[in-house]
Amino acid sequence: MNRILSVVLMVAITLATIPMSGCSSTNFVAALNAIVPAATAVIEVIAVYEGKPADPNAAQKIAQDVTAAEQFYADYQAALASLDAGQVASTKQKLEAGLQVLVSDIGLIEQVAQIKDPATQAKVSALVLLIQTGISIAEAVAGVQPVPVAAKLVRAGINPNSVKDVNSLVKAFNQVLVAKTGNSKVDAYTSKHQVHIHGKLARVASFGKLA
Repeated sequence: MNRILSVVLMVAITLATIPMSGCSSTNFVAALNAIVPAATAVIEVIAVYEGKPADPNAAQKIAQDVTAAEQFYADYQAALASLDAGQVASTKQKLEAGLQVLVSDIGLIEQVAQIKDPATQAKVSALVLLIQTGISIAEAVAGVQPVPVAAKLVRAGINPNSVKDVNSLVKAFNQVLVAKTGNSKVDAYTSKHQVHIHGKLARVASFGKLA
């Protein structure tokens, strides 16, 4: 009986720390749905700067990471609903690991870039940081330990309180994206490509149309 009570207590404590509404699930998915088009935009900016085609595998890997994270989240929610403490712990661990892979792969986009222009490098760094902030938002919604980004945002000149949800995050991302660097090719590209949210989905818009 004591073992049963301890298991129930563990699950109850976990449930108390997790938003269980459908709205929370929507917010988690919305945050992740903004990741792929945002990452694609960064990959394209780097490719334009380097004067070569964008690597399709990079965006595909991010998309795979997002799909995996969404499945891990669904599994975690199902485990919470089942009140199975073992499944809760196992699926939460997989979700945390999956989101960490996504964070690492987003960081890799910047690491492999060959950018010598300080203004363009600063733009790419800020955009990558904002994408990681989106992952942090998703982690907070899911009830797992979020990636610490507040101090980095401050150092990048971004108020952490200005990027608390997906809409404000996309707005901040686009502001950084279209900021002039002095590189004519990069500035021409970014002036016509922004990330937009349409319903539950985010897309990269070009010339005012979905692309």
